[in-house]
Amino acid sequence: MDILIQVLFGGLSNAAVYALIAFGYSLTYITTETLNFAQGEFVMLGSILGIYMVMAWQNDGALSGSPRLLWPLWVAYILAVLIMAGAGVLLERYVMRPFSTGLSISWIMSTVALAIILRNLVEVLLGADRMPLQPAIKDSVRIGDVPVDYQKIVNIVITLVVIGVLQLFFTRTLLGKSVKAVAFNPTAASLMGINVNFVKLLAFALCGGLAALGGLLLTPVIGGMGADTGTGFGIAAFAVAIIGGLDNLAGIAIAALIYGLTEQLIQNYISIDFYRALTFLLLIVVLAVKPTGLFGKQLVQKV
Repeated sequence: MDILIQVLFGGLSNAAVYALIAFGYSLTYITTETLNFAQGEFVMLGSILGIYMVMAWQNDGALSGSPRLLWPLWVAYILAVLIMAGAGVLLERYVMRPFSTGLSISWIMSTVALAIILRNLVEVLLGADRMPLQPAIKDSVRIGDVPVDYQKIVNIVITLVVIGVLQLFFTRTLLGKSVKAVAFNPTAASLMGINVNFVKLLAFALCGGLAALGGLLLTPVIGGMGADTGTGFGIAAFAVAIIGGLDNLAGIAIAALIYGLTEQLIQNYISIDFYRALTFLLLIVVLAVKPTGLFGKQLVQKV
C-alpha cells in the first residue's frame, strides 16, 4: 500500500509536468503545423533562469555584483516563465517562420540545431553539474505511513489550474477563439480578419512559457537541473503529445496521466534503469494500433 501511494503521487507529479510541456507541442502544431524540437532545452533554460533569480534574491551580488534583488520564489517563477515566453516569440519569428514556408521541413533541423546550441552553450558557461532549486513549499505531508513532498502536490495543483485557465481561454475569450479558428483553417481565419501571424506568435509564447513552468516545477522533485537534463523530459513530453493526439489538449492530459503512472510503476516494480525504454515501448504499441494517437483526429484526404 505504501508503495502504491508513492507511485500515485510520483506518477501524478510527473504527469503534471509532462502535460504542461506537451501542451506546448500541441499549441504550435495546431496553429503552424510545426513543432519546437528545442522544447526540452526551453524546459532547462526556464528552470536555470528561475534558479539564478532565486540566487540573486538569497545572495548579495549574485548577478555581476548587482544589489540584493528582493523577489520571492513565486516572482522568480513568473519572470522566468515570461522570459521564456518571449524566447518562444523570437523562436517563431526568426527560426521557424523563415524555414516553414510552403512544403519546406527545414524548420525541423533549425530547431534541432537550436537545441544543440543551447545545450552546449549552457554546459560551457555553467558547467555540466545540476543546479538545485528550492521547493515552492518545503517539507512533506504524511499519508498513512508515507511522506509525500508538498512540491509534488503543488505540481499537480498548478497543472490543474493551468488546464482550467487554458480551457477558459479557448472557450470564453475572443483571442482564444481566434487560436481555435487558425487551428481549424488559417486561410478562412485570415479572411475573417484574424491576424494569423500574431496567433502563431502567441502559440509559441505559450509553448515557451509552459516549458519554463514545467522545468521550474520539475527541478525541485528531481534534485536539480543541468544542461542536458531537460532533453529527456522534452522527449518524454513529446511521446505524451503523440500518444494523446497532437491536436487534442484533453487527450494529452489523459495521456500524461497514463504515461506518468506507467513510468512510476515500471520504476518501482520492474526496473529503474530501463523505465524510459519500457515507457517508449508503450508509445510504439499505441502508434501501431492507432497512428494518430489515442485521442487524435483521423485525417481524411479528399480526392
